[in-house]
Amino acid sequence: MSNLNYIHEQLCYAEEQLDLADDLYSRTVWGNRCDALEAAYMDEASKYVSKDARDSVPQVLTVTYN
Repeated sequence: MSNLNYIHEQLCYAEEQLDLADDLYSRTVWGNRCDALEAAYMDEASKYVSKDARDSVPQVLTVTYN
């Protein structure tokens, strides 16, 4: 099982638990776990994107007001 698959399975489980949570503490704990797993998933997924592809996407949006 790849890291992405493992993290995805953990995230799905955490999201299910978040939906089932019935008190504020549980919702906070599972919400924080979901946030951490989403960040880990994005970090792991970015490893499979080439540098050229990453560089082709603008990293900063500049807004000019007239």
